[in-house]
Amino acid sequence: MKVKEPYGNIRVFVSMDYVKRALKQEGFYDPWFLQIWKEGQVFGLVKHVSKEFEIHVRGYVDSTLDAEIEISRDFLEHLSNKAKPYYRYLIGILVKYNIPYPNCTPLTSRPYLRSSQEID
Repeated sequence: MKVKEPYGNIRVFVSMDYVKRALKQEGFYDPWFLQIWKEGQVFGLVKHVSKEFEIHVRGYVDSTLDAEIEISRDFLEHLSNKAKPYYRYLIGILVKYNIPYPNCTPLTSRPYLRSSQEID
């Protein structure tokens, strides 16, 4: 029997509702009609971190999370540039809200960001 791979790269040990509330307190919002839903996804939130960029966080049914950074929807380049994995911002929020988060798989965007002690 094949073991199912986790949907996201970071597993949390609190409810996804708690994670979603924490992200909303940090300024994330739900662009429900503008996002592409992935298999197993239970929520998707976005936050503009500058005029040009936004962070997307997806929560999945298996209590895992993924985070990406991409060009803002305010720019045409949004359509032609792929989102890149980006966990630094998400990990900072997990630390702030005392949410435990062991990695399920290696974090490809910033391999040196594997623990909260490594965030500046």
